[in-house]
Amino acid sequence: MIKDFILPDIGEGVVECELVDWLVAEGDTVVEDQPIADVMTDKALVQIPAPNAGVITKLYYAKGDIAIVHAPLYSVRIADDSNVDSADIIPEHQDASASNVAVVSASGKTIEDFLLPDIGEGIVECELVDWLVAEGEMVVEDQPIADVMTDKALVQIPAMKAGKIVKHYYRKGQLAKVHSPLFAIEVDSEFVNTSAAETGQQDTHQTASSNQSAPVEPVTQGKALASPAVRRLARSLDINIAQVQGSGKHGRYTKKM
Repeated sequence: MIKDFILPDIGEGVVECELVDWLVAEGDTVVEDQPIADVMTDKALVQIPAPNAGVITKLYYAKGDIAIVHAPLYSVRIADDSNVDSADIIPEHQDASASNVAVVSASGKTIEDFLLPDIGEGIVECELVDWLVAEGEMVVEDQPIADVMTDKALVQIPAMKAGKIVKHYYRKGQLAKVHSPLFAIEVDSEFVNTSAAETGQQDTHQTASSNQSAPVEPVTQGKALASPAVRRLARSLDINIAQVQGSGKHGRYTKKM
């Protein structure tokens, strides 16, 4: 699998830095924690290490260029232990505003790395308390994916898109880094034929119209779209939320159920 390494936060208030020197070249094989580049902020010289072992496939900046924080710095080919065929993956370079690192497979599906967002002022890491979905499971937009714990609160991380979870990058109890990949999700590629998309929208509309009066099957307890607070409330009231229908978006359970 080819992945873009996203330049992380390297100092409070720092949004860009000068690429002083590359310590590796394209085609080099690197090991985890090996120094990759020296960058200079207005405060200090910072050395950027490799979070994964692999082969450097592309350096996105030349010496002396200004590199942008949260934008790709380089790409690396790493061992892929998911069910995705690495021969079918093509890297897709994204702009600095992109929230995910994405690759497009030959099947027309897009595999995106969900980057753990800022979850509190000054927080740079958090504990992965629990995965609420397993690898291989299908999820809907806004469905809770993981519970993480900062030094201030328990935070639930939702899915930004519907798709299939293909990889967890952390195990329970590990420390997850802010702005680093938390999980990978396979979604439908946005590069689809317009007429086919329109046909799909018509079919969806017709299906929705014909099924308006059909009952909605409740989700199972393990997949209930509910926050930890709602789950605790349901348990305290001895309510199995799998037996009732959530009233929120996508069947999400609220305190009003």
